[in-house]
Amino acid sequence: MTQTTASAVHLDDDQRLVVAHERGSLRALGGPGTGKTTVLVERFVACALAPGSAPDRVLFLVPNRAQKIALRDRLTRRLLLEEGLDALVEVPVYTWHGFAYHLVSRHYDSLGYPEPPVLLTSPEQWGDVRDALAAEPEANWPHFKHLLRNRAFVDEVVDFSIRAKQRELVGDELERLAQARPEWAEIVRFFRAHQARVQARARIDYPTLLADALWLVSNRDDIRAALHERFRHVVVDDAQELSLVQQHLLRFLGPTGDDDRSLVVAGDPDSAIETFRGADPEWLGRFDALLGRHDSVTLRTSYRLGPDVGARAATFVGGPQHEPGERAFAGDAALEVRRLPSLAAEADAVARELRRAHLQDGVPFDDMAILLTSPRALLPALERALQAVEVPYSIAAPDRPLESEPAVRAFCDLARVAFDGDARERVDELLRSPFAGLTDAEVRDLERRCRLAGVALAEALGRDGPSELLGDVPDGVRAKLESLARLRGMLEAAQARPADEAFWVVWEAAPYYRALVDAARADASSPAHRDLDALVAFARALGRFVERRRGTGTLADYLDAIGRADFGSDPWLPPERAAGGVEVCSFHAAKGREWAVVAVCGCTEGAIPKGRRARGLFDPYFLDETSPVERARKNDAEDRRVFYVAITRARTRCLVTTSPGVTRKAQPSRFIEALVGEVPPVETATSRAPLTFAEAATRLRGVLGDAGAPPPERVAALGAIARVCELDPGCSAAQPVEWWWRWDWTEGRVPVRRHGAEDDLPPDKLRTSYSRISQYDDCGLKYLFSVVLGLDPESSHNMAFGTWMHKVFEECETGVLTNLDAARARYDELFDESVFPNRVVARQFRRDGELMLERYVRHLRPGRAALAEKRFEVDFGGHVLTGRIDRVDRIGKGLVVSDYKTSRYAISWDEARASLQLAIYYLAARSDPEISALGEPISMQLVYPGKVARGDVVKRCQTPEEAEEALARLPDLVEGVLSEDFRPNPEADCTWCRFKPLCPLWSEGKELPS
Repeated sequence: MTQTTASAVHLDDDQRLVVAHERGSLRALGGPGTGKTTVLVERFVACALAPGSAPDRVLFLVPNRAQKIALRDRLTRRLLLEEGLDALVEVPVYTWHGFAYHLVSRHYDSLGYPEPPVLLTSPEQWGDVRDALAAEPEANWPHFKHLLRNRAFVDEVVDFSIRAKQRELVGDELERLAQARPEWAEIVRFFRAHQARVQARARIDYPTLLADALWLVSNRDDIRAALHERFRHVVVDDAQELSLVQQHLLRFLGPTGDDDRSLVVAGDPDSAIETFRGADPEWLGRFDALLGRHDSVTLRTSYRLGPDVGARAATFVGGPQHEPGERAFAGDAALEVRRLPSLAAEADAVARELRRAHLQDGVPFDDMAILLTSPRALLPALERALQAVEVPYSIAAPDRPLESEPAVRAFCDLARVAFDGDARERVDELLRSPFAGLTDAEVRDLERRCRLAGVALAEALGRDGPSELLGDVPDGVRAKLESLARLRGMLEAAQARPADEAFWVVWEAAPYYRALVDAARADASSPAHRDLDALVAFARALGRFVERRRGTGTLADYLDAIGRADFGSDPWLPPERAAGGVEVCSFHAAKGREWAVVAVCGCTEGAIPKGRRARGLFDPYFLDETSPVERARKNDAEDRRVFYVAITRARTRCLVTTSPGVTRKAQPSRFIEALVGEVPPVETATSRAPLTFAEAATRLRGVLGDAGAPPPERVAALGAIARVCELDPGCSAAQPVEWWWRWDWTEGRVPVRRHGAEDDLPPDKLRTSYSRISQYDDCGLKYLFSVVLGLDPESSHNMAFGTWMHKVFEECETGVLTNLDAARARYDELFDESVFPNRVVARQFRRDGELMLERYVRHLRPGRAALAEKRFEVDFGGHVLTGRIDRVDRIGKGLVVSDYKTSRYAISWDEARASLQLAIYYLAARSDPEISALGEPISMQLVYPGKVARGDVVKRCQTPEEAEEALARLPDLVEGVLSEDFRPNPEADCTWCRFKPLCPLWSEGKELPS
């Protein structure tokens, strides 16, 4: 084929072979940065402009919608603006599923559908399976009948269905699967029956869509001939990710015999990272078995990777398609690996490196990326670090559900309460939502009134307003509740109407929505714009839902379809996260992309490589490989390819980082050593040049406030601060009005409390308990607020429940209670329903307590311990540690020290091994004369009487060696308390912390009022 483009890019010899390929099949292999997509674009243009051809006769198949949109726009501009075409009929760039739907929707009758099939979204597919399982006779599920209505079991069945269809498991293959795993016969039967039901209702999912398209082109000669006539040339990008059904579909699209059509397939087996979707990375090596005689071209030169990172990456992945000597690296990308002492230090180092690259090298922020092994774990610390050094960022969140937006969630809560679905769980949030706008104090007052009246909160809020049972509710609260009741009544009346119409009924009547519109009109920067954007997207989603349901989809149907919290049927990207800046995404989301600077973060064992995969009832990996050894090999190879993709995205610099992570115990990934030869040592803290005006001003203030600094330095600092104020008037750190005469809160110039004053300890010594010092271990600021300042005096119903259970345990251990009946009677005497938020919760806790007592008496044999409820005070370098041990047992010559936990959930084994509480118990067992006289401690354990596994209550243990290791942290913790170092910890467990409104690390944090 003669290339006739007017503005072709510069191509090397290998690339020109691909563009100029004339007829038949061609396989083009190339690593990262070798220009595979660029070459395919040039081939598309060359084929489109060739004599006797046209752009609409060239089919371009790509893996995802984002790439389709980008390539379609790129080719349209190229053909119209650069190549001078007057008009375009079509630029046929399709995803595989889009191309399949194009076929199936036009020839549905040949497939047995009564009407054009509706394509199910993921949540709709999940809901479809859930409903089908709920209707199943239990006799059909002898092994799993007790799980038919379990949400996790529905997950398993949906996952099996998707993977089975991706792998074209039908007929005899399903039978063989059931024979290999007899316990799977039930799901195989359900899978077949459900497929028939779905087809009869003209519903189709993504895997079935491809299978149906394959059936059409393989069995209908007229359809196949029409495709061959329409598309004379086919180009395929990212071919390494094709599943089995896509490979077979490609065979029928490609040239056959001596016809003059062409097929060009480009891919990189080393970058195949979607085997979980059915991809087969090895199929390109069997290209001739599928498509027969073909030509092959290897793109040897990478224009992205430099010699160092390129050679290391190639050696690391061990790619089969190139010999090491055949690769050439003409790019500039360099590799750097850093090992940091903590997750906070890792996030800070990455943020500062990106800021420095922008300031010193002029790299735009939107030409940088941060790739995360585990976004959920790493993102909070990273966001704080980026904000601290003023690095703008956007988070790739394609699966963010609309319902997570407050404005949308409030409407969904209102609808669920109106339709009596999940009313008890939703009404509390609804009262705090903008529809009612009640404060926390007002909601607590209503809850108190409900407890006194003996009714649940949902029952007390009638359809006309608050119930008379609540008494004299304040007028302001009553007006808000009556307004909420009116909206609820409107939704009830519109329950049978289409979902989008029901939404507009509330939109027109709700004061909250009118206030949003007014706020947006009054202020262009108002947060109301974001809420309105979300509501507009939500309205469109409802409209699409109704359209897909042929106009019959109600709001209740929609809420049922999005019932899974981890599914987002209507993804939405908030405007502030789509505004550019450094892109933060996962390793998988980075495939096919490139940036100037890339940071690859969180490279620890268990994150990359993942190690042991989670297995459910229907092991998905068994569908691909029955041998566990071979499965492990394939999983490791997949992880290597994922890491290889991540480290080959940078054009100039790739920074790989590792730290102990969230658990503070993680080890560097073994892939780092395989990549660079050895893991670098842990970096120590060093002084850092300021990167923002705020940092510079802070450092200058330190010099200015240091009375011992030389006068010329202090004068220079004052002048520099004035210059900062001039350059950045909005920098509050440089404005004297913001800081003059204010002490830095971490300096400790005025002691918060005098340690040791209450019991004549020296001022430099501390009396504390394991619970208090453990709080400091988690977060210094939390310790200040809760222990030192006593700002958390409230006791929750969980704390009250734990107190009652420990009281019963104590009386059982000391012989006051001698049997289960006596323990139950004592428990009934202590139990107080009034401390719980409602009767439902109280009943649940009562049942939990009764079950816990039964297991406690049966498994732990109270009354036989060597010591019980032993209080201790031990000396630790002059400091006093206090506490109480629930139980000490003698096992031979050793001691087992136990503490009872009434929580429903046990901590992890790793957390137990590092537990400071158990370590202090170990110290007490060795130091306290009464305990040490019984023997040496050999095990410290947390005992969970409410949980049973393998015939015994659940326990989490710590050995003496692990206790010694945990105690090594104690001197630094005590010193931190004495020096009043109460900084917030970026790695703290903040999930249930009450002090977020006072913490500077959280967006809701405010200054503590005096």
